[in-house]
Amino acid sequence: MESQRPTDPDRLRPGGFTARHAVLIPAVLALCALGLAAIYLVLGRLDHLHPGLVHPDIFRFVNLTEEANLPTWFSALLWQIAALLAFLIAGRHRTSGWPHRFYWIGMVALFLFLSLDEAGKVHETIGDMISRRSESTGWREYTYSWVLFGVAFVTLVGLAYTRLLVRLRRPLAILFILSAAVFLLGAVVVESISAAAHKGSIDHLPFGQSWARMIAWEETLEMLGAILLIHTLLRILASDASPYRVRGATPARA
Repeated sequence: MESQRPTDPDRLRPGGFTARHAVLIPAVLALCALGLAAIYLVLGRLDHLHPGLVHPDIFRFVNLTEEANLPTWFSALLWQIAALLAFLIAGRHRTSGWPHRFYWIGMVALFLFLSLDEAGKVHETIGDMISRRSESTGWREYTYSWVLFGVAFVTLVGLAYTRLLVRLRRPLAILFILSAAVFLLGAVVVESISAAAHKGSIDHLPFGQSWARMIAWEETLEMLGAILLIHTLLRILASDASPYRVRGATPARA
């Protein structure tokens, strides 16, 4: 009888990923995100100190507040990568007989929507529609109108995925929650603080932050949240084990 070999953490799993990939790929993506933020801050500072030194088209290409440029492309790419990984995980559910497959198919749709949002600023368009139809003006003094849609959307997604989070192995559930928290810290909290300062509801930005640094914090946290999510998905693909707490559970159709 052939003896069982010990599990090699660097052996390719279905989908072609190893434990090393789950660390190296997010690390490279995080360095790219931090690099984009640093380039934006450095060029913005140079343009402030020496007007005309940085060509406007070059600065627009790396400006974190602009659309159709390098940071926008990179942010959209992150969500496309997450969608692809969720799709591969859904495929493993089908071949392995794991339950809750359609939660992962739902993630594919969700991440593709977020990629579209990064490229097309869907949330800002919806926010403008909400602003035009809303008679209340109190909340407008403290944040942008799209935040109402964003908070409602996140709440619905969170409620829909509560069952999955409860059934995932605890380290994976914690990583999913942490990735969402990092993303929302930038997308909602930091942006709302910037909005309040922009609208005059607060006198100045906290901790002596400049407008450019607040934008860098916001966009970087959003990208890091997506990258942490990618790390979590890669960890699932790099393991032979079920991502759920109870091994050997009877497969259920989602």
